[in-house]
Amino acid sequence: MAALWPGHRRNIAGSAWTSHSDTGAVAAGVFKVRMEFPESEWETFTGAANISAPVHERFGLRVEGDSMDLLYPPGTILECVRYWGDYPIENGKRVIVQRTRSDGEVETTVKEYMEDRNGIVWLVPRSSNPAYQAPFRVDNPEAGITDVRVVALVVASIRYE
Repeated sequence: MAALWPGHRRNIAGSAWTSHSDTGAVAAGVFKVRMEFPESEWETFTGAANISAPVHERFGLRVEGDSMDLLYPPGTILECVRYWGDYPIENGKRVIVQRTRSDGEVETTVKEYMEDRNGIVWLVPRSSNPAYQAPFRVDNPEAGITDVRVVALVVASIRYE
């Protein structure tokens, strides 16, 4: 298995599952104003035992919308690890992307990361909805957007029956 980030490894012998909080929602569709739940509304979930990232770098987000519904139907909890940009992201990795508008408002979405052979980074939806099937370029944001960056990697997902 390829590493998710430097130092990542699967613990073959097993380890205790870790507990994390579902701290907010992330749009799977259009970018949406970042939504963090009040701490009193955080839901605890059990994180994957095979992720070797520090607990303070791990968090959960609940999916809203259908641009990633082929992988993450609405309501899915994504277990995420903060990304600081200090190593390359593998093609096909699902990421949490944040963009900042010129008015300072911060928006987020979840997409699949893809870098083409020319070095252009694309964010790719995985949707059954034709309105959300076109990828978009990170280096060509729409008017009024001042910054676009990956802020976390999705390392696991939880869908309740």
